[in-house]
Amino acid sequence: MKILHILLIGILVAVLITVTQTASAQTAREILQERDNIPATQISYNGAILIINQTTSKLEYKMGENITIHPEMINIGTAPVTIVNGQPLFDIQVMDQNGIKVFDSGYSGMLIVGWGFTLNPGITMQDNRTWGWNPQATTPVIKLDTPGNYTVLTESNISLYNTAEESSHAIPAHPTKSLWSKPIQITVLPEKVPEFPFTIPILLIGIVSTITFYRMKYRK
Repeated sequence: MKILHILLIGILVAVLITVTQTASAQTAREILQERDNIPATQISYNGAILIINQTTSKLEYKMGENITIHPEMINIGTAPVTIVNGQPLFDIQVMDQNGIKVFDSGYSGMLIVGWGFTLNPGITMQDNRTWGWNPQATTPVIKLDTPGNYTVLTESNISLYNTAEESSHAIPAHPTKSLWSKPIQITVLPEKVPEFPFTIPILLIGIVSTITFYRMKYRK
């Protein structure tokens, strides 16, 4: 009987070590990123792997031209995950070449237990329906009036659960994780000086006319 107890204790210890190692492997990357102040561009949770992609129609814009960024969250893992988030799901930020934030689409930052969605493997979630609590709000449009190079980033603050039922009953709620996209580099071009192909001929005509006028004047 004593040997059986020792064997059971040994099995329990082995199971605990395995579970601890699995959890550590999933969070080690996030811990290192947080410690080094590096934004997490990928979050793993029980087989699910979440990333944010962002796209735009082009990388060069005129001053004051509308710039629209389309973010989407993708589960590239092998298991579904339930995501609890505030509204809107994404926060788009733009930094200039000096690292100064020049645009922020705004994020409520308030996570509500039970409010979210389940993301299956290979499926994407876009936030084109509504931004914030206003159902009429659309994807933010960015306008930059200063020429230069800019960095665009999209962030999402989320809590992760195995199922929707778990997210509704979890007390306390799971901790919030901050997921970032990889940056997009865009350029705002300076305005071109209008070209006048007839400027030089007109200037020459003006000079010649002036000289001719003075010659005629002095001959009189």
